[in-house]
Amino acid sequence: MKALKWIGIVLILLIAILFVISLFLPSDYYTEKSIVIDAPAWSVYEEVADYNNWPKWDPWNAADTNMVSTVEGEMGVGQTRSWTSETQGSGSMETLEMAENEMSKGKLLFVDMDKPAFNKFVLEEVEEGTKTTWSIEGEIGFNPIGRYWVLLSRGKMKKSFETGLNNLKALCEAKPKEKAPEIIVEVKEFPGVKYIGIKHTVTDMMTIGTIMEQDFQVLTAFMGVNKIEMAGPPFTRYLQWSETGGDTIIFEVCAPVKDEVKGDDHVYFGEIMPCKVAATMHFGKYEEVGSAYYAIEDYIKANALEMSGAPWESYLTDPHSEADTSKWMTEVYYPVK
Repeated sequence: MKALKWIGIVLILLIAILFVISLFLPSDYYTEKSIVIDAPAWSVYEEVADYNNWPKWDPWNAADTNMVSTVEGEMGVGQTRSWTSETQGSGSMETLEMAENEMSKGKLLFVDMDKPAFNKFVLEEVEEGTKTTWSIEGEIGFNPIGRYWVLLSRGKMKKSFETGLNNLKALCEAKPKEKAPEIIVEVKEFPGVKYIGIKHTVTDMMTIGTIMEQDFQVLTAFMGVNKIEMAGPPFTRYLQWSETGGDTIIFEVCAPVKDEVKGDDHVYFGEIMPCKVAATMHFGKYEEVGSAYYAIEDYIKANALEMSGAPWESYLTDPHSEADTSKWMTEVYYPVK
């Protein structure tokens, strides 16, 4: 019993000493790490300022692949992210301040911590690229356990920041250095078009390009034999589409004409009647035109429109006369109501 008494006294003294020491520990904290990324500031900014992109580079997601994250809102002040992790801790964050391509600051709330922390990214363009500084600061107040936690975790926090910044560097340096042009969608009246076409049904989308090239040659030869002039840029109309391998895709390769034309066993006459369309212009390779389709579909949903027919893409640039693919122009149309 006497030994237990002395053990109890020692423990009480030890706790008292630790408590007194905590009074002299800092009641606030600040940690930062920097790295130079060989990428433009906008490229780095879109990764750190939008919580939807954090799982691609933040070190805690990589440490716990079972982490569950939820993002609410679009990139900007007020966007929030919450996460749950058995190994990395749980919490939430909210964007408080932003300066485009320069700075993003957020508030962090960790489970079991009373006071918030503040997370900040500062981007500075330098000769080698973008100097990216990641910092965190906050106050512990009178909490003695919190003060010891800050003291013991500072080195671990710096290591996590270093890992995250290296992930961010690898991500951004692998991206194109030229920013993709903004896709502008407009609603307008389409005057209608008469055309001759050839229809195909395929299950392998990789064959479409070859088929289109062959069909345009067939249509050109048909117009030559029948002394028909093309009345506008050629186009492809997608009557049924799927990005799932093995699914059926139905499309027609078309050439505009002025008047109704009698076809043959392969070529037929068709017409798109005047209608309202949502349209946008794509600049670049044909293989990259998908972004234009997605942009129009997003616009249709955002503006409560309805698709009222099959979309088509019109080729305004002849690739045989313009070698620079960045100058290729393809206009995409969706009939809407």
